[in-house]
This record gives sequence, structure tokens and C-alpha cells, in this order.
Amino acid sequence: MGPIRSKEVAEAADLLAAVSAWPDEEVAALPRFYREKAQEYRQRAAIETE
Repeated sequence: MGPIRSKEVAEAADLLAAVSAWPDEEVAALPRFYREKAQEYRQRAAIETE
């Protein structure tokens, strides 16, 4: 795996921002792996904003 490029980091940040804005119903409709990861991210993001 090569070095991480700033474009990839920006893309990831955009995706994470989108996930945090999704309604609970949309997250619940995701396949299990993605649903669990989205919920995990939301929990971490909530802790960081406290």
C-alpha cells in the first residue's frame, strides 16, 4: 500500500460527514458490515464532540 494522498483523505472526510448526516432509517437499511461501521463512527463522533 502506497502513501495516503490528500485527495483520498478529503474523500474519506466527505464520506464520514455524509454518514453522520444520514437518518437512522437509512443507516438501518445498510448491509450489516456497513451498518455496524456507520454506527461505530457515529458513536465516536458523538464522543469527540462532547
